[in-house]
Amino acid sequence: MAGDVVVPAARGAGLRRRAAVTASAVVASLVSQRVLLPFLDADALRQSFPGPALLSILTAGDLRSLSWGALGLRPFFAGFLLVEVIAVVVPALRPLRNGPAAERARLTRAAWGASLLIAAVQGWGLAVSLAGLRDTFGEPVLVPSFLPTLGVAAGAVLGTAALGAAAVLVSRHGVGNGFALLFAVEALQLVLDTALRASLVPRGMWTEAGALLVFAAAVLPVVLAMRPRGGASGPRIPVPTCGLWLLEGPAAIVSFPARLAAWLPAAAPLAAWMGRALRSDVAYALLAVPLTGALAFAFSRLFTPPAGVVRAHEAAAPELLDQGGIDSVRRALRSAEARSLALAVGVAALPEVASGLGVPVALHVGTLLAVFIVAAVIRDLRAEAAARAGGSALASVWPVHRVYAVDPVLQALSRAGIPAHARGLHYRTLFHAFAAYAPIEILVPAERAADAEVVCRPMVGAG
Repeated sequence: MAGDVVVPAARGAGLRRRAAVTASAVVASLVSQRVLLPFLDADALRQSFPGPALLSILTAGDLRSLSWGALGLRPFFAGFLLVEVIAVVVPALRPLRNGPAAERARLTRAAWGASLLIAAVQGWGLAVSLAGLRDTFGEPVLVPSFLPTLGVAAGAVLGTAALGAAAVLVSRHGVGNGFALLFAVEALQLVLDTALRASLVPRGMWTEAGALLVFAAAVLPVVLAMRPRGGASGPRIPVPTCGLWLLEGPAAIVSFPARLAAWLPAAAPLAAWMGRALRSDVAYALLAVPLTGALAFAFSRLFTPPAGVVRAHEAAAPELLDQGGIDSVRRALRSAEARSLALAVGVAALPEVASGLGVPVALHVGTLLAVFIVAAVIRDLRAEAAARAGGSALASVWPVHRVYAVDPVLQALSRAGIPAHARGLHYRTLFHAFAAYAPIEILVPAERAADAEVVCRPMVGAG
């Protein structure tokens, strides 16, 4: 009887400790955005940024860009992506991409180095721009000399490094992937900031906040319904197979001529012509929505290649996957591709449909993507908490970077009698190859870790 009481208490205590680590990282992230960088004149800033932004706790206040968390984790996104691209191009590095954490350590160290270098460049640019900022009385916000400029740049870099360290701490000792969690905190601030700021200005029956709530009520069920379909032993393909980062693609393509013209004057006529052609919302929608569909199809085949999906399932159960089983995998993939295409096109079209219907709200793709990020991370946190609540200490045996390989790995582990959980699956499915900093970690009971690695290595350790 005593054992029946003590063991659940120990289980709960372990999960509570991990939850406390996760919550502490979130609080530290928010606090870093409310502490001004060194050498800045607080009085001058109050003149430049009056209003409730100084008191903002949860939303993205105006002064966040002047805080220790000014750069956030964005340099890590760029640094990991850069290293991932180089690893794809260099044959000697390619096997490291899908190896276990120990083998991938070289890429991880290089990604950290690249990320901090990018942060240093961005921090210096921020400091130089602040040196030219004046308050309403003409007083400088930052004294334009070398030491204050260096101090601001160093503070921004240290803030980013501290956030990266907090993310690693969460991944090792908390619940969820730390980078995904802190990116979700930024995304949530964007959504809340959009809603709260817009609600201050009533616009008849509809306000931007009200429209955003209606949108959330309509879209969140879709997000929650993105669970892979399939029976207990059937193939399950995570949706979206294309990711949703492609939603930023049309805007980047449209703005590219203007950006190019800033460096290459010969491109100015093209930029001017595109500006005239896409002046109206209808013209932009006629380009952006079909372009999103084309990108969704292309990225789906790139991130979830049919041949790769079939090979992954064959490697998981060669004795079970006959021709009928292969046909079942292909049918599941076609269904997942169709749902992914519909999801991407629907989200891309939503702002244009809202505008056409006269809804007085400026919905942006970035805000919509932020909603999906928050929902995905919440799902991942709930799933991992449920897995850890079982009581067994879980160990990470393999980081999976190919989303379509997760279900075959879980099926193979299940047949080997090893319970497993895929940590961070929903967040990574939104990005696929663009989120190398947040792998899908296969968690198993610590006492079965060696057996699980034997199962995982031939399935996901190559390519």
